[in-house]
Amino acid sequence: MTRARATYPVAPRLDDTIVAFSSPPGRAPRGLSRFSGSALMALLGRLAHDGQSPDHHAPHATQRFDLNWSAGAAMTSHLTIHLGPRSYTGQDMAELQMPGNPILQEALVVRAVQAGARRAEPGEFTYRRFMAGKIDLTQAEGVAATIAAVSDIQLEAATRLRAGRLGSLVARLVGDLANALALVEAGIDFIDQEDVVPGTRPTLARQIDDLRR
Repeated sequence: MTRARATYPVAPRLDDTIVAFSSPPGRAPRGLSRFSGSALMALLGRLAHDGQSPDHHAPHATQRFDLNWSAGAAMTSHLTIHLGPRSYTGQDMAELQMPGNPILQEALVVRAVQAGARRAEPGEFTYRRFMAGKIDLTQAEGVAATIAAVSDIQLEAATRLRAGRLGSLVARLVGDLANALALVEAGIDFIDQEDVVPGTRPTLARQIDDLRR
């Protein structure tokens, strides 16, 4: 009898240059695609019409960018570059706006993959932000909760997570618990030293009750 082997998700590679269509499903006047990775500038150069090189010396400024499209024709888009480490992911990033037709957007992603990019996994831009130390785990979960929210109450709770309120509260509680533990350990290991004042039982009990609440 063959036993089934458990499989576990593999963490995405952080050095890949990734691409994803970031606008909601459907048609719109403009659609947004996002790129992130160490080889971003080289990728944009391969996507550009007639070897046009994007201006990365003007980060956060929107510039015209002509994509190399079918039969050598250009597709006009607008490009905004965000240089790492000050970008959302901590890496070089780009946001590209073009007509919000799902067929065109999918064609852009396919072209980017053919030029060396990889389709982003769900939530991978936020994952890279977390790995860059720009948010804590509760804030990353807040992004997912915001996307999944189906009511105003859920959206409000997700907003608190994204703002880091839960993470800040937990950090304060952990700090208070560490201070209480330090007093206990000091009373055990350094009780014979005059300058060490261990915590008393009533004081420790009060601190622990506060932490429980």
